[in-house]
Amino acid sequence: MNILLKRSAGILVLLLLVINLVSCKDDKVSLTGLDKKILPNDSAVVAGELPNGLRYYIRKNRNPENRAVLYLVNKIGSVHETDAQRGLAHFLEHMAFRGTKNFPGNNVIDFLEKAGVKFGADLNAYTSYNETVYQLPIPTQDSSLLGTGLAILKDWAQHIEITEAGVNSERGIILAEKRQRQGLEQRIREQSLFNLLNGAKYAERSPIGIDSVLKNAKAADLQKFYHDWYRPDLQSIIAVGDFDAEEMEKKIIAIFGDLKKNSNTAQPEEVKIPQIEREHYQTILDEEITNTTIQVLHKYAARDKIKSELDLRNSMIVSLFNTMLANRSNDLRRGAEMPFLSASAKIETLFADLGSASVNVTVNPGEYEKGFKTIMREIRKVKESGFNQHELDRAKASFIEKRDYQFGERSKVTSQNYVTVYVNAFLKNLSYPSAEFYNEFYNLHIRNIGLEEVQAVIEKFYNNKNRDFYVIAPLNEQDQLPGVEELEKWTGEVEKEELVVQEEKKVNKKLMNELPKGGSIVSETTDQEMGITTWKLSNGAKVVLKPTTFRNDQILISAFSPGGSSLYPDKDYQSAIDAVGILSRGGIGDLDLKTLSRVLTGKIMQVNPFISENYEGVNANTSKKDLESSFQLMYLYFTQPRLDKELVGSVLREAKDRAMKRYSKPSNVYADSINAIMFGHHFRKRAAFAERVDMIDPDISLKIYKERFADFSDFTFVLVGSFDLNSIRPMVQKYLAGLPSLNRNEGTNYIQYAYPESGFTKIIEKGKTDRSTVTMILDGKYTDDVNLVGNMTAIRDIVQLKMTERLRGTEHEVYSPGISLSMLDNSKRYELRIGFTCSPAMVEKLTMAAKDELNKLVTNGASPGELTKFKAEFAKSLEVQLKRNEYWTSQICAKLQVGRELKEITEVAKQIEAVSAQSFKEAAKKYLNTGNLKIFVLSPEK
Repeated sequence: MNILLKRSAGILVLLLLVINLVSCKDDKVSLTGLDKKILPNDSAVVAGELPNGLRYYIRKNRNPENRAVLYLVNKIGSVHETDAQRGLAHFLEHMAFRGTKNFPGNNVIDFLEKAGVKFGADLNAYTSYNETVYQLPIPTQDSSLLGTGLAILKDWAQHIEITEAGVNSERGIILAEKRQRQGLEQRIREQSLFNLLNGAKYAERSPIGIDSVLKNAKAADLQKFYHDWYRPDLQSIIAVGDFDAEEMEKKIIAIFGDLKKNSNTAQPEEVKIPQIEREHYQTILDEEITNTTIQVLHKYAARDKIKSELDLRNSMIVSLFNTMLANRSNDLRRGAEMPFLSASAKIETLFADLGSASVNVTVNPGEYEKGFKTIMREIRKVKESGFNQHELDRAKASFIEKRDYQFGERSKVTSQNYVTVYVNAFLKNLSYPSAEFYNEFYNLHIRNIGLEEVQAVIEKFYNNKNRDFYVIAPLNEQDQLPGVEELEKWTGEVEKEELVVQEEKKVNKKLMNELPKGGSIVSETTDQEMGITTWKLSNGAKVVLKPTTFRNDQILISAFSPGGSSLYPDKDYQSAIDAVGILSRGGIGDLDLKTLSRVLTGKIMQVNPFISENYEGVNANTSKKDLESSFQLMYLYFTQPRLDKELVGSVLREAKDRAMKRYSKPSNVYADSINAIMFGHHFRKRAAFAERVDMIDPDISLKIYKERFADFSDFTFVLVGSFDLNSIRPMVQKYLAGLPSLNRNEGTNYIQYAYPESGFTKIIEKGKTDRSTVTMILDGKYTDDVNLVGNMTAIRDIVQLKMTERLRGTEHEVYSPGISLSMLDNSKRYELRIGFTCSPAMVEKLTMAAKDELNKLVTNGASPGELTKFKAEFAKSLEVQLKRNEYWTSQICAKLQVGRELKEITEVAKQIEAVSAQSFKEAAKKYLNTGNLKIFVLSPEK
């Protein structure tokens, strides 16, 4: 059950336009009355309000097929609690899953899990400041399940059973959830939130609550909160999915029509953030912070709702402004100097009705003045010299391409995305326009937004009536940090400088000036059942293609070849694994990174080459329109890498600084310790210390990169998505068949690691958070058998079920244990990991409890009910996954890399169904040997 600090979905409205007409070329769009034109609702939504005040939003949607998403939204959250109730809204949300009038105890969870709905992953809820929301995805093939799902929502709405025993049992779980969320980010948040929100009530109403309330809450306290605020005039039912919308409306009216109004008619307090005229400076120090960040926030009252057409148009202006300012700050990082580690300046909604023109800069070590002045100088350049037309054109091109792409995907929008829109509409009383409306509006107005309108936004950065300075830094830098006087002095000095403005020029370059000669497809085979075609190219490369209709405009490309860093000696290892990162900062061919970013403006595509331990290759995703550009970019990455000698020095300095500060974070110490021990302290599995960075030779990196992409005779390209074979064939022949071929017949060098053989417990003490993280590892060799995958998958999922039942449900000390399973074909090794966080005082008890559950599975196996849940959940999940391009891409690559048949992708369902009580017990006895258990514990320093 997630607790969210939600940023308002609205975009700031900054400009009250006084002009009535804006012209561009021959088009004229009148702005008169736009502020009075309320955005229209989508006619595809069936919406209404029952006599008792409950609202509903219904939409038929077949993505995913045979699924519906049902939501109960309560317009009540933590900000509406009294001082004595802090945490009860979230506590009550937990109680909903402990039992209701018609589904007592765990009947809700048990019933739904048998139908394939997984608690936590599917069946869930969240509490925020202004709302408490319950979500229930449910299969629709069986119409009775839909009715049961609505009945569950009704029970949550007014019939939650709240007993003293239930409250006492859930108390520990909520405290465990609170403990799990502790850490550096929470400490920073607690120190800054009061001043950030100008002392508003939100700062004192964290949804998780406070210990004094959580430890002492009684059933009567929760019953009162429930009775007062869970009532139909503050509730909404949202249903989106593969069903008949009219029939769903009838069901909602019949089921929820008799919800009773409450005698309490008080409305939740509308909490506003006060606007105050003052300047605030705050230093936040922590030993786990790695780099110093300086933030300047110019705060102001802002509308957090887009209601009118004028609001929507102004949001477009802000979006363009932010894009243009981001382009400038990104350019600063692309230069040889790299004056800061990262920086941004933007207009944003901080929280509710509080807006901010914010400047954030994470400085290079010790370079506070340089980093701060650099970004402030850029703000001044915008104010005094403005943007130019080329910058605006680039921002518009990106805006248009993204919106056009989204419009093209409108028939593939998921039900969950629609639900998010309607939840926001209910909570904020907003409209929910159709994709067609947005498309027409954006295309009409984007052409008519001029430089002057975008330029006017910069004035928000010069509102100093309510300004905050935050310096967030490592504890050991406290004596060197700038105070508010220095920051203001530096700002003043920037204002007096003689500015040097480099005019943005239009880039007319292409990705490729000369196209490759290409090659040919020498053979073709087709697996009709799998819908997969394989081409053998004249250079020896193989292309595996699966056209799909899962998305309207998405093509995924993944290519790999055996080799990777494993082929190089330890002395060159660091140069090998960092080769892609070093070269990516230089651009490609004759295009430096800054020029390349302009050439790619407006394109919906990403291309990322990689060199891993055992493979080299590329991962890409693209729209159909930009597919050829993606092929060109891949070709250039493969054949024309670019090492920028001026940039590489600063890149290596940055990498060394990261390595030196890596151990400031306890999570890094913990992860690195586990990795080193589990791989026998092998050189290649140790953390990247500063000395390791010194081993990087950029020239060696370039040499290795060229070697890895010199021979495509052993490459396999996997393409999945919205294409047809005939249209993609010429591009494959030109760009892939034309890649170089050496016929090296090269393989990878699987490194033999010395894995620890016996069990042990390793305590790692680091950090000050009062929380322990536990990782329990069962590993070893496996032997192939006819149903290995089915039984190992069952072990993973049923261990998850048992750990949740025991550590959360019985011990009440863990919020959400996590289980992962990996199986390596090359070494025939498996590794099952169990992870959770808990109180340091409970580590021994809970590890013993977890071990006890593992031993029970070895002795007793899984019950029929547990196997039923496992099979139902897997089947429902697989049904959805098999309609995702990402799933097919990853599965095809995984099978091909280890020489398995592609038909296993769909036949896994048969293996799951074949799991029996006997086969599970045999597998558990073989692979759940707790005598070989490795236990790692991260605990705070004493």
